Amino acid sequence: MAKKLFIVALLLICLFSVAFAQSTDEQKAQRVAEKAAATLGWPETIYTDEDNTDGVPGTPFVIAETEEGSDADHHGYITMLGTDIESGFWLGFMDEQLDADRSSFLGRDAAIVSGGKNCNPQGLIKILSEMVTAWFEGIFGESDSEDKGCVYESGVIAFTCGKYMMVAIDSWDDESTGAETEIASAFYQAAQEEGICEYGDTVVIFAEPNDRGGSLLIKDAAAMGQRINQYYGVNAFGEKAPFIYTFRDADGSKGDLDWYTLDSAESAYVDAQGEGDDVQFAIDATKKAFSGADLPEDIYLERVVVVFAGDSTQNDPNAVFSNQCTWEGDNYFVEVDSSTGKRKIYTKSFITLSENRELGGWVHEFGHSLYSKYVRPVNKYTISDRYNYASNNRKYGEVGYWDLMGSGSHWGKNDGEIPTQMSSFTKVAATWLDFFRGTVNNTYSLKALESMKKGDTVLTIDDPLSAEPEAFYIIEARDSNAYFGAPASGVMIYKVAYEFGHHTVNNLLTQSSPNGATNAAGQVYAKPTLYATSGPGSVYRNVPGKFQVKLVSQTDNPYTASVSIEPFDPVSLIGAIVAPGLPPINFQGNPASTENALPETMPDQDLHAYDDQGNHVGLNYETGEYELGIPGAIASGDLKDDAEWIFVPEGTNVRYEVSDYKTQRFLQTYPQYAGYAQPATFNTTMVRYDASGNRYEADAGPGSVATGQNVQIISPTDSSLKYEKKDILGFGSNSMCPTSALLVLMLGAVFVLRRGR
Repeated sequence: MAKKLFIVALLLICLFSVAFAQSTDEQKAQRVAEKAAATLGWPETIYTDEDNTDGVPGTPFVIAETEEGSDADHHGYITMLGTDIESGFWLGFMDEQLDADRSSFLGRDAAIVSGGKNCNPQGLIKILSEMVTAWFEGIFGESDSEDKGCVYESGVIAFTCGKYMMVAIDSWDDESTGAETEIASAFYQAAQEEGICEYGDTVVIFAEPNDRGGSLLIKDAAAMGQRINQYYGVNAFGEKAPFIYTFRDADGSKGDLDWYTLDSAESAYVDAQGEGDDVQFAIDATKKAFSGADLPEDIYLERVVVVFAGDSTQNDPNAVFSNQCTWEGDNYFVEVDSSTGKRKIYTKSFITLSENRELGGWVHEFGHSLYSKYVRPVNKYTISDRYNYASNNRKYGEVGYWDLMGSGSHWGKNDGEIPTQMSSFTKVAATWLDFFRGTVNNTYSLKALESMKKGDTVLTIDDPLSAEPEAFYIIEARDSNAYFGAPASGVMIYKVAYEFGHHTVNNLLTQSSPNGATNAAGQVYAKPTLYATSGPGSVYRNVPGKFQVKLVSQTDNPYTASVSIEPFDPVSLIGAIVAPGLPPINFQGNPASTENALPETMPDQDLHAYDDQGNHVGLNYETGEYELGIPGAIASGDLKDDAEWIFVPEGTNVRYEVSDYKTQRFLQTYPQYAGYAQPATFNTTMVRYDASGNRYEADAGPGSVATGQNVQIISPTDSSLKYEKKDILGFGSNSMCPTSALLVLMLGAVFVLRRGR
């Protein structure tokens, strides 16, 4: 009954709008409509103010899937308003009165209605619905239908470029709307061809070498662009402005030739070492896409995205190009031959992506192009990987699926269809959140990262073993039921180290078995460090740092947690701490090809312990499970680019080994880097706590382990070791004075609940 209410109300806008367009503007608008219709494969008929069936005055140019004009279930139009201020006003009106959501379409200001049943209409839609219902009941009597007051709204996308407003409508009779996105994309492309929508901050180019063809369509990339903005709108708490896209189409609205074919074969982009030159490919694609374009002036962009045909090196070892982001800097440009002469395309970064990559890969690489207040290991202030391998003093750590910049871009079916959000460290780096430094002997209430707002704070504590202010632990609540939610609900703890001028971040495994779980897509992920209020998964004990974190309480929908930070006094324990030295692969480049690998696939060394019964503590390389088989053992878990430790009850007949198996596994995937492999070096410290809790240390000296090998290290009870009593630095030795509890309450993200000790 009321499926057309939104359209009727929308057309009322035009009744109160005055068109001031000149004839040249009208011609542009008409060409936009014609090109959009051609892209969609619709009839060439353009309905204007003289012959459209909706009676829209002024300058709307209507296209439709059938000859029914605006009565067709699928149609759209472009209209010209007096100024860009007026177009913005009408979007606001649609938001307030027509039940639309003020949003963006490909970065342009928009109002969007998701089609389907709405039983709580607002504004003008509610008034019209009540009028229709009253009329109906006046004739047929009062209705007792459960759908009384409900309307089936059309799927609508209305967006603006300056004084032009384009509207795409799917008014299908039932809830199966969705065609409005494709209609809006066709208008968007045509508007950019006509110069109505100026260049955005992100240009997307489909480029193929002359011996390999691609199949992705511009409309697919446009849909991906909308999903990218949706992801960052949620992930950045609305702080990140939507990316504004320009899609370069090889033949515009003339046909389906969306790809630019370069002059060279794919092999031309392979160097002597077998590496693909992604940057040169992106440069050539940029030159081709803008050759002969009407460019009255230079263009300034944040990023150029080049989509290449086929798979990437991350999925196919025989592929040439990689999913990657290369940051070029503020003054970098590519000179192109436009129709108006030599022009410069300035871009801060090049992103290359396989046409087969899912949303996760796109948002991961876009993340690398964003500002970070923390420097990356490659000395750039953009968002860093949280998985990569250590080389030339580059240390990243590994956080698995718990961060988009770790392996979170692969989360969900089809290898990354629903990526997880960035972890709190990455969001703080992007300046969307802040840290709050907590203290021992206190309990803290945590809001889940996914429920936070811009400027909220995330709990941290000092690393009591370090005097470095940037060495600390993060205690972060996560919600698996949120949009782009975490792998599981619980409290994740991360260890942050600082060396060579940048951070290393590792998520800490729960100190219970099993410490892994599997999702519906078959992906094995690390459980939250704390996930239960009693028994296994309720406490994390740090033996070297002499503290523990307990999960006191938790609630769901949305997830919240309360944790206590307490002293932990180890007694009658003995163990080894192994700190990594030289990286196992010493190479200037990046054999991981930048777009994140899956968990535990990077070169790294690991600490293992075995007792005389054959019980094992350490990573099981076949199952991926971190085993805690020795009775009473407490371990750091698997850490990358940082020290690992394993403690056992004193008196246990224990043997320690260091393994470099992960490097061998890495080289099986990247054999071209075998020549850069070298023995991984490490330094070992033995620590013993006596029955009174006194701490003793002994330097066990350096060691090394060859690729794919295990090496046994000295026993902690070896008579040659010289133990000396030595305590830790303790909390407060590496940070500023903590923020007061009152200030944290005002910030509204972390609430301090003091309790006596």
